[in-house]
Amino acid sequence: GCGATVYQYGGNCKKGDEMQSAAEVLYKQIVSQQIVMNGTGNKRGFRAGMRFNLKEHFRNDFNVSCLLTGVDHSGGHSNGAESHVYRNEFTCIPGERAACFAPGKSAFVPKVHGIFTGMVESDDQEYACLDEMGRYKIRLPFDASGKKNDCAGSKYIRLAQPSSGTQYGIHFPSKQGTEMVLACVDGDPSKPLGLGTIPNANTISPVVSTNKQQNIIRTAGGNELLMDDTSGKQRVRLITPRSFCLEMDDEKGLLLLRTSGKKHIVIDEKNSGISLTCGENTLSISSKDNENCIVISTGGGHVIRTDDKGKRMTLKSGKGLIIDLDDEEEKIVLKDKQSTLSLDKTGIVLNTGGKLQLNADGEIEISGANLYLESSSGEIGIKAAQALKAAALNIEQKATAGYKIDALQVETNAKTAVKIEGMSTEIKGNVNLKASAGASAEISAGGMTTVKGGIVMIN
Repeated sequence: GCGATVYQYGGNCKKGDEMQSAAEVLYKQIVSQQIVMNGTGNKRGFRAGMRFNLKEHFRNDFNVSCLLTGVDHSGGHSNGAESHVYRNEFTCIPGERAACFAPGKSAFVPKVHGIFTGMVESDDQEYACLDEMGRYKIRLPFDASGKKNDCAGSKYIRLAQPSSGTQYGIHFPSKQGTEMVLACVDGDPSKPLGLGTIPNANTISPVVSTNKQQNIIRTAGGNELLMDDTSGKQRVRLITPRSFCLEMDDEKGLLLLRTSGKKHIVIDEKNSGISLTCGENTLSISSKDNENCIVISTGGGHVIRTDDKGKRMTLKSGKGLIIDLDDEEEKIVLKDKQSTLSLDKTGIVLNTGGKLQLNADGEIEISGANLYLESSSGEIGIKAAQALKAAALNIEQKATAGYKIDALQVETNAKTAVKIEGMSTEIKGNVNLKASAGASAEISAGGMTTVKGGIVMIN
């Protein structure tokens, strides 16, 4: 009745009403044990739970009805003695507290001290037996049933994790045969708890003496996160069983993203470049030594290259056809195996080892300060479907061997004079030859002049 609060830790209560009932029992135990009286007597009828009235105690307030809570009986007789001896020792409480009496716990409660190990069970499946709360079934080493891996070796047991919460945390599920370290909360075997899993001869750690500088997270399916702490060669690699890989390498200055096929992206900090590869096709970007270059190449040999430093762009086909754009030289070059077309600020140069042909449905116009046509070893042919016109201040036609004009009709007109000169000059008409002048006509020779015909008429 002093109004104090009593706290008791532990228990197996799972619900609020169970806790309330346990608290009431504890309260009765405390109240009923506040006043306990011990005595001795020879009343052979005393039994625990009986009541008796205490009288003639020197303290009058003790002369009350009492409830026996425990009685120890003893008796015997001496050898040859006719009288028997009996006595008892008892404990009791005032009868007024009998209504709240509750006996204390007297049953033996087993305790498991320290830690022990067990094996994760999986019911012969690939993954361990887990319930909706992520708990495991364990086969304990002292299990005497003779059964194995039937997920009946224990109740579901929680496994401690590095981090856990409501729908978040860390959990790497264990598989059959994984060794788990366990302990019991408060030593109570009904409250086992997995502290963690440990490697053994059958489940070897991914980090051993040969790779002791590496930190590895590797799942049972083969997914792996590797952090290599080798001095000067630190790297991080994330890889799947099919060799899809993300790797960061401090020593090489690389960031690599790779698929299981011939596809990868490389960021090369040391060489200031980025490359993308898809099969035989590549895209490269480089800024090493301020090069600022981008190269795209295919498996067939096609290449596109841009060079900001050299102010140049080049396109190349698999068979060697080239387009070169050069801002530095202000020049454009088109090239194949036989021909080259060059355009720069000085002019246009076309070189070809084959045939040059210009075709247009409309007009073709060629103009320049001077225009030259030259054939080094053959002929120059000019052909028109209708008319061929040549106009200039002066027209000079010169042949080192012969000069021939052949047409249905040839007409030559000049505003002032027409001059035909040669070592030997011949004008011939297969039918008629006519020479006329509006004012006068003169035929002269330094030697003999002959006018000859079937009929010669001079008027």
